[in-house]
Amino acid sequence: MVPWLEELQMIIRTDDYYSNPPNKSYLILAIIGWMILAVFSILYYYLTRRTAAAALGFLIGMLYFLLIYYIEYIGRPLKVKVLEDSFILNRRLRSEVTIPFSRIVIIYYHTGNSDTFFGRFSTDGAIGLFGRTYAPVRVSPTIAKAIQQRYFEKMGHYPEKYPGSDG
Repeated sequence: MVPWLEELQMIIRTDDYYSNPPNKSYLILAIIGWMILAVFSILYYYLTRRTAAAALGFLIGMLYFLLIYYIEYIGRPLKVKVLEDSFILNRRLRSEVTIPFSRIVIIYYHTGNSDTFFGRFSTDGAIGLFGRTYAPVRVSPTIAKAIQQRYFEKMGHYPEKYPGSDG
């Protein structure tokens, strides 16, 4: 991870809450994918004059964009507070949720690769939880590292490592 970015994330931290900004690279990819589908839909309309098929391609692209937007901006916690034996997720449109360390199955984070163009922007993390559904909580690498360290201090071992994870 870029050192100045990690320092900036520590500065943004308020009241022991870590700021959890959305991963903009996913949103950029969604916009690019939507634009490509829109261009193909327009070209298809001009070649065949079938409005329904062109509109369907445009709609599929828009739904893809909205899904990524939901995952990154609404589903992702706004702030995370790491406590002694749990962490608190402060979500945008939902109430706060306290999750004990005993529910953590896996912690994943990727700090990126500064040698490649896309690798500079592809930093992300997630915490897999055990419960009714296995849905990861999407967090920044800084938060994932902080939770992993606190988990080790409390439990005496690190949680399972996801293949391909930096941590």
